[in-house]
Amino acid sequence: MTQKTPAIRKHGPFHQIVMAGADDLACLQNIDPALWAATSIPLRDLHCDPALLKILDPSGCGRLRSDGLIELRDWLFARLVQRDGIAERRDSVRADDLESNGDIGQRLQQTARHLLTELGRDPASDSLSLKDVRDFRASYSKRLVNGDGVVAASQIEAPAIASFVKNIIDMVGGAPELSGETGVGKADLGRFREEAAKFQAWQARGRDEAALLPLGEATAKGYALVDSLRPKVEEFFYQCSLLELEGRAQGDLRLQADALRDIATKGRQSLFDYLRQSPIATPTPDCALTFDGPLNPLFVEPLADLYATVIAKLPNGATAKALTPALWKEVEAFFAPYADWQRARPAAAFDKLDAALLDSAKSGNLDAELTALIDQDLSAAGELKTLDDLEKLLLLQRWILDVAGSIVNFAEIHAQPEHSLVDAGCLVIDGRRLEFCLRVFDRKAHRPIASESLLFLVYAAVSEKEGAPVAFEIVAPVTAGERGRLRQGKRGLFIDHDGRHWDAVIVDLVENPISLSEAIRAPFKRAINSVTDKIESLTSSRLKAQEDALGSKLNEGVNKLDAASKAPPPAAAPTNATAPATPGAAPAEPGKASANIRDLMLGGGIAFAALGSAVAYIVSALSQVDPVKALIAVAALVLSITLLLSLMSWRKLRRRDLSLLFEANGWAVNARLKLSRKLGQKFTVSPKLPKK
Repeated sequence: MTQKTPAIRKHGPFHQIVMAGADDLACLQNIDPALWAATSIPLRDLHCDPALLKILDPSGCGRLRSDGLIELRDWLFARLVQRDGIAERRDSVRADDLESNGDIGQRLQQTARHLLTELGRDPASDSLSLKDVRDFRASYSKRLVNGDGVVAASQIEAPAIASFVKNIIDMVGGAPELSGETGVGKADLGRFREEAAKFQAWQARGRDEAALLPLGEATAKGYALVDSLRPKVEEFFYQCSLLELEGRAQGDLRLQADALRDIATKGRQSLFDYLRQSPIATPTPDCALTFDGPLNPLFVEPLADLYATVIAKLPNGATAKALTPALWKEVEAFFAPYADWQRARPAAAFDKLDAALLDSAKSGNLDAELTALIDQDLSAAGELKTLDDLEKLLLLQRWILDVAGSIVNFAEIHAQPEHSLVDAGCLVIDGRRLEFCLRVFDRKAHRPIASESLLFLVYAAVSEKEGAPVAFEIVAPVTAGERGRLRQGKRGLFIDHDGRHWDAVIVDLVENPISLSEAIRAPFKRAINSVTDKIESLTSSRLKAQEDALGSKLNEGVNKLDAASKAPPPAAAPTNATAPATPGAAPAEPGKASANIRDLMLGGGIAFAALGSAVAYIVSALSQVDPVKALIAVAALVLSITLLLSLMSWRKLRRRDLSLLFEANGWAVNARLKLSRKLGQKFTVSPKLPKK
């Protein structure tokens, strides 16, 4: 292949290899894998046509590696002459765009022309689309001749052959047909042919060997009678042998009167069950089942039939008065050839089929006609394979650049808001749209690595409806604006690529600065919140102390007033007006209450005076400071802190790396995917109200 130097272009904040068309794909093998954005990616992260995923993973390993992409490119280039459709991402092709040299190319081109003709289009100028190929193959699968080598009864016009196919399926089973029905292939027909031959040979033995049917047509009925009586007859002989061995009397095996009375009182069904389980006759030490002796009523008629149809036909059976072990062995030997023949019967119940049908199949009429239909169907296998190749070619022409944009470089991710293959959908939450969402399959393993990206990450569980189990989880970076009300438990709406809406709820967060303004304000907010909390705490404690002290004083004063009001009145003054007052006598009680109130008011006045003094001191201190210089000093301090924070926040925001989200999901990443401001605004969108 022509050697070519790959083009380099700046994607976002860093340079990567260009993948814009067929010429760029042509030089993939000349690019060192260490220069690829990723060398191996899990296919579960790609959201595209399921048929494309199968094409990208022919070995079933679940991953696409660098060598796998090159192999797919070689396959496409070997069959596509005109490659403009790759850059245009077309899912249609003209017959002349296909390679005409070689067997593979010729078959592909011939099939494309045939399809266009079938669709009523001009094979020389019209295009064949991916939908055309799939629609044709869907109708093709319902035809008799569809290349799978399996013929279903509904596809056959001849009633006899259609009935033959149904019988084959009933007898030996069938195979899945491309239309979804069960049909017959060569293997099924061969198995039917083999089993039918065995059955006919088995039937022939019954006609040719007289020993197999000792009673003629009545042999089957006679053997069935013997077979049904065998358990009870052998049980009788064993019971007789037990009596002989132990030397017991016949009465030892009989029920006692009480037990018999108990069974008789339980009703008809109990009696029937007892008789069915009882011996066919009373056991005797001589092991002889007398035909005209007392018998179990349930077996009288079967034993009479046995004697008339079987035992009487034996050489010494006509004169036998009882069934003995020796006579029973003669009965078994009489039917032994028939029993062996029945055990050799083929498993398939061919006797249910019409004998004429089997004869026709054996003679080769139906067999040959069905074989011809299967061969005719198989003749189209090449065309069916070519249809698969056409679909593969159209899928690769449409998607190979997008796939390359997810592994050779990360250009597809920079192409937002046009969804890339790795983007799972859109999360609408808190008045914004998080346009880039990545499926997460193991959050516990994903989070530690993703946390190193320095991105603000939202992990959300997605479910189909309220109360339904979680269908999957996603992670979405918040790349613009502020945190807002994002928190665990907050609900949102997830919209996948098919437009389907899902319930979403935040289950985890990785908190990091989202924007420069938020990062700068964050320390000041924390400081203000800290000071506010401290002031509120201090004020609350001091206010509570003052309230407690004031309450204590008030309670003390109220208690004193209450005590004064309840005190006994003072003694009456002596009638002698000239009696002198006693020196040092206590003043009247109302005077004490007035003194307490005065003390309380005096204490409050002192407190207010102290507070006023403190305020005066602060005002006096501030009056000695030059306000302009103070403002300049404060502004300088704030500006220096802001500049330092801006620099630190800018550096931290510049280090945000999306590639770590992919690495946490199992990607083998080489290149960093730093988040630029432009890309961040594409990933997180806060829509504005429409203008009137």
